[in-house]
Amino acid sequence: MSEPQYPTLVLDDARGRPDTAGEYTIPPADGLTLDLTQLTLAVPPEMGVSGPNAIHLVVDEERYYRVEWPEGGRAVLDARTLRPLRGGTPFTGLRAGENAILAVGHDDPEKNRMGKVTLKVLWVARLKVE
Repeated sequence: MSEPQYPTLVLDDARGRPDTAGEYTIPPADGLTLDLTQLTLAVPPEMGVSGPNAIHLVVDEERYYRVEWPEGGRAVLDARTLRPLRGGTPFTGLRAGENAILAVGHDDPEKNRMGKVTLKVLWVARLKVE
């Protein structure tokens, strides 16, 4: 079975620094494909982590999701891959008029399981769905 075709976002350094979150405009879709090959993440030593281990997608308080940081520079975010961190609402896609936050960073899966979601953000951007 082939993978579904979703809009592809090429994540880059210019649009995603934590101090100046950029914005991507995307069409409504049941998922996203992230191309991570243009992303070079500088990890400040004071963060105490070696690099990212997760991608978080936040649509609202009840729709907060996580996917593992992928090997190979490509991540698919959809109902099959995204795990709810808050609210327990399964991912059903991104609809016109919604806004979301996409963040790359390092989190603690054990704290996530206990409901204490934390993320040391290395890259972040807004998603505007039109």
